Formats: sequence, C-alpha cells, structure tokens
Amino acid sequence: MFCKNCGFRLDKNALFCENCGIKIVENNSSVSKSKLVAILLYLFFNFLCIGDLYLGYTKKFKKQMIRLFILFITLPIIVVVFDDYLLIIFLSFFVIIYIIIFIGIIGVIKIITGIRILIGNIKTDANGIVLK
Repeated sequence: MFCKNCGFRLDKNALFCENCGIKIVENNSSVSKSKLVAILLYLFFNFLCIGDLYLGYTKKFKKQMIRLFILFITLPIIVVVFDDYLLIIFLSFFVIIYIIIFIGIIGVIKIITGIRILIGNIKTDANGIVLK
C-alpha cells in the first residue's frame, strides 16, 4: 500500500504516513456512503447543505450554516434595534429578499451537485471513498 499524498510505501496497518504525516483512509466497503442517499439529500434538503455533511465536507457545511444563522438572526435584530416602523419595514424587506436569493442560490448549486452525483461526475466522498 502506498500513500496517496507522497507515494511513500506504507505498512498495511498504518494509520498515518511515516513520510508526510497524512491520515491514511482505506477504501473499505463498510465505510462507503450510499450514492442514492447523497443524491436525495442534495435534491430535497439542498438549502440545509445536509448532503455536504453526509459526504464529509464539514467545513463547507459549517460555513453555510454560519451564513444562514447570520441571515436569519439579522431580521429580529433590525426589529429590536430600530424604533421607526418604516425603517424596520424597509430594512426587513431587503433582508428577506437577500435570504430568498441566498437560499435560492444555495439550492440551485446543491441540486446541480446532486445531478452531478447522479450522472457520475462526482464518484467519491470527501475522503476519496467511492460512493456505492
């Protein structure tokens, strides 16, 4: 067995590469993710980015959740901070439009990702393990 990062020859029980220190991930069928589940998560729960979490893209998932949290918390802050009703309505309108556009863009991107998994353009998860 060889390291995918540096090509160093590894012991069959190695957890890390002795040369570069990268974690060794075996292509074991018991840890393989389901292609069907990934497609369904990307197509039906796209704006929540659960498909990214399922396939192991945790950094991408965390970034999207932080952005959604900031967007959804902005509206109550506007209502609490400002006293002028017209200003609240005006700012709330723009925040709601921004939320709709943001969720729509995320949704379209995630639907495209689901279709790419379906047609075979994306064949592995974040760890390089083949989807079954």
